[in-house]
Amino acid sequence: MHRPKYHHKARIALAAIMALMAGGCTQSDEPAPERQPSGSGTSVMFGAYVNGTSASRAYVADIEHLKKTGFGVFASRGDEDYNPDPSGSFTSDFMHNQKVVWKAADNGGGTWTYDPVKSWPGSKLSFFAYAPFFSQSGTTGITGVSTADTKGAPKITFVMDGDVDRQTDLLYADTEKTLNLINAGQVQFVFKHALSRISFKCASDLALDGSTTVTLNSVSLSSADLAVRGELNLATGAWENLRKEEKKYTIGKEDFIGGGKVITSADGTTASDLTTDGKYLMIIPSGTTVPVKLTVNYDVETIDPLLTGGKIKFTNELTGNTDFNFETGKSYCLTLRLGIKALDISVGVTEWDTSDNGWVPTPVEKKNN
Repeated sequence: MHRPKYHHKARIALAAIMALMAGGCTQSDEPAPERQPSGSGTSVMFGAYVNGTSASRAYVADIEHLKKTGFGVFASRGDEDYNPDPSGSFTSDFMHNQKVVWKAADNGGGTWTYDPVKSWPGSKLSFFAYAPFFSQSGTTGITGVSTADTKGAPKITFVMDGDVDRQTDLLYADTEKTLNLINAGQVQFVFKHALSRISFKCASDLALDGSTTVTLNSVSLSSADLAVRGELNLATGAWENLRKEEKKYTIGKEDFIGGGKVITSADGTTASDLTTDGKYLMIIPSGTTVPVKLTVNYDVETIDPLLTGGKIKFTNELTGNTDFNFETGKSYCLTLRLGIKALDISVGVTEWDTSDNGWVPTPVEKKNN
């Protein structure tokens, strides 16, 4: 299954330097020192780097994905501090969905480039960013962005795909340090996850002997009140204008670790991972608690030489119910325990950015309908 990935919080630097430097900036997993203005030029240049802490160093190998997708930037001018309210006068009048792409250099480095190149004005600038870059309208994932003359915060329109193979992960930049800047030497974009992420563990509480195995076929999550469409406010990181409906998402055994999950007596009652990087389910945060039903479909096979064919096999399905308040940037791990007649569910919640290796955006190829 193809799934977009993100690695830990990516720190994207929007470097504004006074002169166009012939060599550009070198790509590194360590933050570059802040450049000092020189010369008479005032061109806005872009640079990107990844925080060099041990928690995010694993991202270095995957920065190539970000280079493939690029990211979008919005910027607003104003003499006063930025006001994201639509009643104000701010629009995306300096940059509107500006694509920033990676241009590799022969020495292995490269620069983030965009066109047309802009210069710092005398007024304040406020910057907003998201990834992966949106270029053309589709029916799911990022389906649109607010127009350049829209007053207030820029927004991303997003539709969750019902097919987990086609779901798009969405990043937005924390605006804590990107507002009301004047000729800034360097501006950092700290990207966060806009969706909720769900992973699964599974174990069997069935009394298995050495002749019996349990093979999971699928895990489904359904609810009558899941958010399937909304607008992400890039200034606040909040979801707005949500549309909710009855929805069911299913992850098949081809998506489990190793292409399938078989539980034997040797596993005992220890829960093990069903999903890992690139095999997660994503949900638009709803902002309210919703009832959720989990369904596990599995086969039980017992070797018995006294039977025709030497074994007996049957398929079973168990359901369990729980309540969720899906939150932005939260990672939920659902542990499913298969009993004789009941499915026991336990839930662990962590911040997405610190739960594991995270994801980097990768291009999503849409399937033909």
